[in-house]
Amino acid sequence: MRQYSILLIISTMIIVGCASVNKSDNRTMEELHANARALLDGEQWIEAINLYKRLERDYPYSKYAVQSQMELVYAYYQNSEPELAISLASDLIRTHPTHPHIDYAYYIRALSIFNASTSMLDIISPSDPSKFDTEPAKKSFEAFNELVTLFPTSDYADDSTNRMAELLNILARQEINIAVFYLQQGSYIAALNRARFVVEEYPETTETEPALAVMIAAYQALNLEELSKDARRVLENSYPNSIYISKDTD
Repeated sequence: MRQYSILLIISTMIIVGCASVNKSDNRTMEELHANARALLDGEQWIEAINLYKRLERDYPYSKYAVQSQMELVYAYYQNSEPELAISLASDLIRTHPTHPHIDYAYYIRALSIFNASTSMLDIISPSDPSKFDTEPAKKSFEAFNELVTLFPTSDYADDSTNRMAELLNILARQEINIAVFYLQQGSYIAALNRARFVVEEYPETTETEPALAVMIAAYQALNLEELSKDARRVLENSYPNSIYISKDTD
């Protein structure tokens, strides 16, 4: 009987406590959204996330619903929760494809993929770069390209285009890392193929110059002097001040 009384008292305290919390927080929908936005502007990501999630739970069909979800995507992104940002952005794109600001959801989704892929590419193992997976960077490029294609006049189009160029440089650089690795291993044909791929597929990137240098070295190692001279000629004409010219001069 005594045990039952104690449990009853505890249960009553919990109920009263919850009622007190709910009663004390009687903010309107407008006030909740304004408070959440203030937290977002103040870079208090976790607090903002919690308040936006409450708005989503308590007012799922309010006039602030889509805007709050957009801002929640940004909060997830800034709080280093890319999976949640990508998931929520994808939901918004699927359920509100004609929203006037849906390009923002595309942009934050692409940014989340971009940051994950570039951070991984920054820690490529120097022991064997051929084993590194470039698929995340390719997916990031596709995400930015989708935004630019669907919304060419978007406020985010220019930045997306710049990031696409950066991603192409990253992908090309990875090919060069692999080519150099093969060159050092004596796999000259494999090195040559990788370098030629960069020249043909990524001609506008910063990695075309070292790709030509790898081709020169690989041709020399294979005793293909005429092809080596041809590659050297292209390097000299395209990059007259290249650091690789003096290194490769006979």
